[in-house]
Amino acid sequence: MNFKKPAYGIKKNANNKILIGLILTVIILYYLFKFIKLNDIFLAMSQLTLKGILISFVAYIISYIFRSIRFYYMLRKEVRIKELFVIMCIYNFFNNILPARAGEVSYVYLINKQKKGTISKGISTLVISRVLDIIVILMLFGLTLIIFKESVKISITLYMIVLIVTSLAITSSLLFFYYRKHIFRLFDTLIVLMRLDKTFIKSVIEKGAESMEDFGIIKSKRIMLISVLSTMGIVVSQYIFYYSIITSLGLKISFIQVVIGSIGILMISILPIQGIAGFGTYEGAWGISLYYFGINKEVAITTSFVMHIMQLVYLIFLAIVAFPYYKILMKNSLKDRENPKLPVGKNQKQINI
Repeated sequence: MNFKKPAYGIKKNANNKILIGLILTVIILYYLFKFIKLNDIFLAMSQLTLKGILISFVAYIISYIFRSIRFYYMLRKEVRIKELFVIMCIYNFFNNILPARAGEVSYVYLINKQKKGTISKGISTLVISRVLDIIVILMLFGLTLIIFKESVKISITLYMIVLIVTSLAITSSLLFFYYRKHIFRLFDTLIVLMRLDKTFIKSVIEKGAESMEDFGIIKSKRIMLISVLSTMGIVVSQYIFYYSIITSLGLKISFIQVVIGSIGILMISILPIQGIAGFGTYEGAWGISLYYFGINKEVAITTSFVMHIMQLVYLIFLAIVAFPYYKILMKNSLKDRENPKLPVGKNQKQINI
């Protein structure tokens, strides 16, 4: 049997992610707390208005609803929206708490528990959602930068660099999306040429290639349109969340600046470069953005902590509420598997036992 080596590799990789996440968190937090005190964060949180809290919370819930709608159509309606909403609450909790986005796997696990035999679909829809996130975030960022160039103080050189990088990122994402099979074949060829560990690496590539077969679901124009629109709904909801918290603290910043400034944190939320519970990386990304737009360094860092803490409060609250419902869903799902409903023909009567 060749299962020991891959298992060790996976465990070692998970431990490395936790270690890197811990180191990243400690280093960035150590640097940030040179400029502020812990009491500054509590003082800032006490200044949040009820209106700002309510709007940000509603926007956060709406982002979950759009996520549920997106996966509902990607999974071909095999899992109901209300079930997906519960799964999103739990998945988002693990994904934001665990370092380096290690919680991504929880989505695949939860979907498979709810609907047996959907591991490959879970992996493929997760990858599709991340590709769509990148494309939509960069597209909205690029369009905002072009349309509202005057509202953003940026040099022509930096402006051109940002547009070129954004265009390249969108193009590469689309190329991966449409030429995925060729890319996986290339990876397979490189593994053979470089004489890499076929036991673990190739098994991952093969599983990935298998999952890519489910990418065919997105070929439907209707599903593609709904997926893109729901992704836009997710991103815009996040913009509203950020804006409502920032303005609630009394900072004078426009919605357009929030859209431009959030590019860093939104990309970090997709890429596996997160610290423990996102601490450090979240504050670093938002702190730089706010400071760029003329906000005092200390205020920028403090505001970043407040936004992050409020987001954690919301996602923890939703996860706590969702867990009991998830247990009920699992019980119902188990009953459905044990007592499958047989199709009733037109000329047949259903017999109640």
